[in-house]
Amino acid sequence: MHLDPLKFKTLALIAMSAAALSSAIPSSQAFSPNTPPHQIPYGFVRQEHLIPLKEISIELGEKLLKDQGRKHYVLPPVAAAIEVDGQDVKQDAWDLLDLLFQQHSYAVIPEGAEIRESRDEKKRMHWDYPVGTLVAHEIFLRTKPVQLYELRLVWKAENESWVYATYSPTLEQASVDIRRPLTLNRYTSDRDNRIEYPLLNFPFWPREEQGIQTKMKIQRINLKSCQACHFATSPSSYQYGSIPKEAIPVTGPCGFTPSNPFVRSDWVPRFKRVFGYHPIVRVGIY
Repeated sequence: MHLDPLKFKTLALIAMSAAALSSAIPSSQAFSPNTPPHQIPYGFVRQEHLIPLKEISIELGEKLLKDQGRKHYVLPPVAAAIEVDGQDVKQDAWDLLDLLFQQHSYAVIPEGAEIRESRDEKKRMHWDYPVGTLVAHEIFLRTKPVQLYELRLVWKAENESWVYATYSPTLEQASVDIRRPLTLNRYTSDRDNRIEYPLLNFPFWPREEQGIQTKMKIQRINLKSCQACHFATSPSSYQYGSIPKEAIPVTGPCGFTPSNPFVRSDWVPRFKRVFGYHPIVRVGIY
């Protein structure tokens, strides 16, 4: 099945790369393997027609803004360890992390599927996500040119569980921007086993016109940390259970939840323009 011209033009407007959509493309299908594929296409976000999603966790973001006296949202944990020119960078060094990294988030459900919305006895809103729900988080190095550091994916698998995976280009790909498949990352708990990037050029870091060249070492984040963080920080974590130890295996999205007002105000209209229907349906006693 192919999109008609009107749907194609709309999709091209909301996608990050119009070049990747220069020809007619198939409608969104369920991405729902029970185990992460070893490789995915470089343009996976565009290929799966993921729709831009504002922010990761609204309430957490607002708290961080208030605590830090900042004017914009911060990145979630980027890595288990980051080292710049031999010095460790703390995960709460928001200003520095914002200068080093940038992010984009997306979400989509399979065409024809719906999120079933209901309320519990405490009047809290719950979402029953369809199999194939896919949420993506792209993290880039703010180098010149910008380089993809990591693509993080969370999807609802065929066995109804949530699968987490992170993918990255090789250092050779990142340095020359070759559009080869991204490879599944393997986490190691060895703090000294970090990826050492070649000399990186940050054009305006730290906010100096001449720019700075620096070396960076990064240790990949543990996927269990991602699951635990989603459970601990999502305002809608009640959807995933009440005991973290039991909830982590079934913990789903952090920001693509009923607690994020941007899902309704921004993501839903974008979805409707592309697929032609409202993706959330109310069920049960409301």
